[in-house]
Amino acid sequence: NILVANYSDSGAYAIVTQSGGYLSKLYVYNEKHEQIFAYSFADYYVTSVSLNSGGTKAVVAGVSALNGVNIASVYVLDFTKDTPLHFKELENNIIYEVEYIGDKYACAIGRSASYTVNTSNGEIVTNNYDGRNLTAFDINRDTDTYTLSLSGSGDGRNCDIISYNTSGAQEKSFTVDEKVIDLSTYKGRVALLTGDKVMLYSKDGNSISQKELSSDPHSVALYTSSDAYVLCTGYINAYTL
Repeated sequence: NILVANYSDSGAYAIVTQSGGYLSKLYVYNEKHEQIFAYSFADYYVTSVSLNSGGTKAVVAGVSALNGVNIASVYVLDFTKDTPLHFKELENNIIYEVEYIGDKYACAIGRSASYTVNTSNGEIVTNNYDGRNLTAFDINRDTDTYTLSLSGSGDGRNCDIISYNTSGAQEKSFTVDEKVIDLSTYKGRVALLTGDKVMLYSKDGNSISQKELSSDPHSVALYTSSDAYVLCTGYINAYTL
C-alpha cells in the first residue's frame, strides 16, 4: 500500500509504501520511470516526503513512539549516498508535512512546533506554538515561505496567522477573532476559510474582502491574488474576492 508520494519539477517522483520487514520504504524514480534510489525505514513510519526541484535529494518525516511519547524524525537523503546526510529526532511531536522551500531549505509542520531545516548542514530552527493549537497551514514554494494558523482558545477562535521564511524567521503576523479551518497563500495575500465565509487579507493583516458561503466548506486554494477555489461537500466553487 502507498503511504505518501511526491514529485519534483524535474519529473522525478517518490513513493513511500508499506514494506515487509520494515515500517516504510521509499522508492524514487526519474522522468523515464526508472528507479534511481530506495531506502528502508526500520524505526519510523513515514508521514511525509518532499523532493528538491532537481530530483536529487529528499526530506522525509517519520513518527514512532517510546514509552507512550510520540517521537518525530526528519531525514535528509542524497540519492548518491547509501546513508542519510542528516537525521534528527524531535520528541513529543508528530510531523504532518515536510516540503522544500527553495533547494537548500525545507520546512516541517508539526503538531506542537514547526521547523526549518538547512538541508546542507542539517541545522534545524524550531518555532514552538507556545500552547496554541494548529488549525491550518500552507506551504508556498513560489515565495519560499510557510504560513500557520495558531488558535489561542479552546474553541479554535482567536487565531494568530504567522508567516515564516526559509531561515525560520517570522516575516508577517496578524490575529483574527475567527475559527480558521483552512488557509491558502498567494504572494502577499492570505485567504482564510471559516465555517461560513472566506476572507482575504494581506500578509500584514489588512482586510481586503470576504465572501459568505451557503454550504459546508472544507478547504480553500488561492490561484491568483484575488481568486480562490473553495472545496465544499460534493462540489468546488470559484470566487473572486
